This record gives sequence, structure tokens and C-alpha cells, in this order.
Amino acid sequence: MCGIIAYLGKDNAVNRVTEGLKTLEYRGYDSAGLAYISKETIHTVKQVGPVDALVQKVNDLKLPKSNIALGHTRWATHGGITEQNSHPHVSDDGNIAVVHNGIIENYIQLKSDLESKGVTFKSATDTEVIPNLISQFKSENILKSVTEACKYLKGSYAFLAMSCDHPDTIVAAKNGSQPLVIGTVKDAVYISSDTPTLTSKCDKIYALEDAEFAVICPTSVKFHKFGKSIVKKPLAIMASVKPATKGIYNTFMEREIHEIPDVIEAIEREYCKRDLTKLVAKIHACDTIHIAACGTSYHAGLYIARMFERQGLRRVLVHVASELPHTNPIINPRDIAIVISQSGETADTLSAMKTFKNRGLYTIAICNVEGSSIWRYADTALPTVAGTEVAVASTKAYIAQTLVGEIVVNAIMEQPTNFVSYRKAAHEILGHSEEILKVVSENKDMNRIFFLGKGLSAITALESALKVKEITYRHCEGIAAGELKHGTLALVDSNTLSIILTPTDEAAAQKLNNSIHEVKSRGSHIWTVPPVESSLQIIYAQLFALHLAQKLSLDPDKPRNLAKSVTVE
Repeated sequence: MCGIIAYLGKDNAVNRVTEGLKTLEYRGYDSAGLAYISKETIHTVKQVGPVDALVQKVNDLKLPKSNIALGHTRWATHGGITEQNSHPHVSDDGNIAVVHNGIIENYIQLKSDLESKGVTFKSATDTEVIPNLISQFKSENILKSVTEACKYLKGSYAFLAMSCDHPDTIVAAKNGSQPLVIGTVKDAVYISSDTPTLTSKCDKIYALEDAEFAVICPTSVKFHKFGKSIVKKPLAIMASVKPATKGIYNTFMEREIHEIPDVIEAIEREYCKRDLTKLVAKIHACDTIHIAACGTSYHAGLYIARMFERQGLRRVLVHVASELPHTNPIINPRDIAIVISQSGETADTLSAMKTFKNRGLYTIAICNVEGSSIWRYADTALPTVAGTEVAVASTKAYIAQTLVGEIVVNAIMEQPTNFVSYRKAAHEILGHSEEILKVVSENKDMNRIFFLGKGLSAITALESALKVKEITYRHCEGIAAGELKHGTLALVDSNTLSIILTPTDEAAAQKLNNSIHEVKSRGSHIWTVPPVESSLQIIYAQLFALHLAQKLSLDPDKPRNLAKSVTVE
């Protein structure tokens, strides 16, 4: 959930790092900071709040030029939202600075041991044990100091360390699900937790894997694992990611919803040239398909599973990724697995993928970021080509995930995907934005909101409710309509808005009428959403959530307590 950026080279490192911190803002954070070396001394600048506030602070201080700097956007876990708890953290002796993503599970014991040796801690974070532990193994070889310290660390982490004794070197370390990539360009190196951040800056990009270290100098990067030097191949360089802007829209979320027709067109271009023959053969040969994902991607997984089973293709089991390692599901060698992630770095989903691979399953990733961890680990990666999504609440990425799943189903069925019809339907729904705004204006004070659906629209109800909860903080539930009378109906009164997601199946729609009568007779306000082929019905709910958040004077792009990329389990 946090972001790492660092620079080592001929340019002003502080400027390069502050620029990088701006590109990491979409991931979510509550404070930011940087460290640099000047006159053999480590200096830090930290600020609670937006990166712009940190940049202003840096400008006001008129910092000297440095060739090395570490930067970080923090999302508070251990310790509150304060400058003291913000990264980077510096060892008590002032010799080592560290930026870190992940969690050090045994930090309490390590902190106690270090305090018994006279080390004074200045923050409430788990991170601060890392620079102090490295300082305990002070050596002329900074890699040796870092690797010795890592022997004592337990947990999933990625961190960068620099020392005022080695002002031309950064050491990177990774263990577990935290991403870390290194990009090289002439006479300079960038390091980041976010692959797209580097694609427009670097000629080559390398990804650190578990238990790997990198020694980074301005003109060289050397990789190590288990104490031995290793050679790594660079990732295939993806197309440069253009900085996202709001354009003519007031928010990123609004822009991204309106980009859905373009995403459908991009997916059509991508998959018209992609051969799915081998993938289809794998699915034909399997017994059960396991799908694992989190949040919005989990709902996409439910939708894809329903499409598979409606066609009688295969039995599909959908798992909440964070629960998979703890539920010990029955998995057979002939099964295959699909993992779904927008960022490709979702920690829980990555953990689920490792569970599948450890059981010998063939793995398929539906993912938006080429070169991400999930993309690299999968046997087959299916791109969603949705482009950058800045708003925390996923919109166009959800449509892309479900559409890619439908393309696979159609490939198995040897039938085409109706891209033209879907683009037309998306445009038509977007044209109803003002009507949806009117519904919001009439119901903005409702205490409870329920989305009711049947069949595929019942899954859309779940995702619809998540959108409303994420950005409006209103109590909202998505319900299979038949479940109303099994408990939820007790909550329905005149302060309730029931949103009816009409299914395309006529028999299901007829059954849904019974639920409409049940809520209406108890005073609920009603808004009926018309049927739409595929998952595009969700656009109505996305626009509803967006307009409601704006009516409530909330920022739909940056909901409280949430981050775009969840890289901590």
C-alpha cells in the first residue's frame, strides 16, 4: 500500500525523487518523505499530507544538490500518522537510512534487543528496527551488513538502504510479496515499488524476486541471492505509461468511467490478434477451475465463474484470496487456477497464486500491469489493457476483467464476442448520467441502500454495493433478491433506497418483481435499473456512487482508509 522511489545518478536526486513520489500518489498514502546524503551526512524531510506539501517544504528549505535520495509514501500501519512515523527512517547513529514496504513481524522482539544495547528509537514503526539492525553489523561491505540484518527479519518486506559511509551505493532487499523493481538509464538508476513508474524513464527494468539483493551504483547494478552473485534478465519493456490527468472531468473516477468504451475497443484490438488455442486446450483438459482474487477482482471472479458454469463448461470454485491459504480447499493435479488482480501486486492474491503453484496447478493471470509479480509468476497472463486507473474505486478495470473472462468462455464455445454491441451499450448508459444524478439528488439522505439482483445481476449487486461503500461511506449491501426475506427485510423502511438491477433473463426478472413488492410495501424508495448484456450494468452503479459522493462533498478518487494497491496481507 506504500510506495518506494529512489534515484542514484548525475541529476539532482531530490528533484527526481519528488517527481517519482507524485507518480506514486494513486496508490494511497497519508504522509511522504525523503532522505538524501550531503557532506557525508544523511538528511531527511518528511511531511504529513499530500506530496505537494512535501515538495513545498523541500523548495522552502533550498536543499543542496545530492546524487542519491530515497523517497516514500506511507500508509500508516504501525504507529499513527505523524512525521516521526513517516519514512525514511534513520538509525540511531545516523549512519543508515531505510525506506520499507511490508511488515516486520518480529519487530517487537528486535526492538527490545536493540534497546538493551543502548539504541534509542524515535518512532512507533516496525520499520525503524531495520536501519538500526543494519548498523549493528557495520562493515566496509554494505551488502554484507544488510544481508546479515535480514537473517533476523521475519515477514514480507522490500526495502532500500543507504549509508553515509557509502554515498554512491543503495542496497535493495526483498522477501515475500512486496514488489521492487530497478530501472537503469545512462549514468543513473531508479528504484521503485511500482513498475509503470519506471517505464518512461529507463532503458532496462529488473525485478527483484524473493530472497534477492541488489547493490546499486550510478553505472552498475549487481544482483545476489543466498550470498552468491546472480545474473538477471531485464523485463520486456512495456509501452510507456503516460501521466494520468483528469482532462475535462472533475475527478479521475469520472474520467475512468467514461473511458470504458475505449477500454472495450482496446481489448478487442488485443484479443483479435491473440491466439487462445493452447489456453482453451488447458481448460478442456482440466477438472475444476479455481479462481482467487480480492475486492472488486473477486466480484469479477464470481462473474466469470457464473459465465463458465452457465455454459456447462467446467465446475468453478471462487476463493477470497486472503482466505485460500487458511481453508485448505480440495485441489487436484488436473485442476487449473485463475488469479485476478488489477495491479498485479495484490499481496493476498499473490499468496494464493503461490499456493496454487505449490500444489502443481497451471496458473492463469488476468492482470492490468505487464511485468508485475502476478504477471511474471503466471504460466499464462491475459492483459486487461485498461490503462492507468488512478481512482481507488475500480471502474473500467472491473469491466475489463469480466470482458476478458467472457472472451475466454467464448473461445471455448467457438463463438465471437459482441464488442460493437458492448461499446454501444456503454455509450448509452453514460448518456444517462444526468438521470442518475437526479436519482441521487432525490435519495441522498437515505440511511440504507440495497442493490437487489438475480443471476448475474446478483453478482453486479455485490460490486455495486462495494462502489457505494468505498466512496460514500453509506451503509450499502448487495443482495440476491431471494435472500431478502431471510433476514435483510427487517432493515427495510422509509429511509431505505432499493436499487433493482433487472436481469436479462425474463424468468429471473419475473421473480425479482416479488422482491420489489416486498420492499415497496415497507416504504422503501425504488430505482429500477434496466437490463444490460454482459457486466456493463455496473456502470449505472458506478455513476450513482460517483454522484452521491460528490453530493456529499467527498473526494471519490481518494476514499478514507483505502489504497489503490494493497501490497500488505
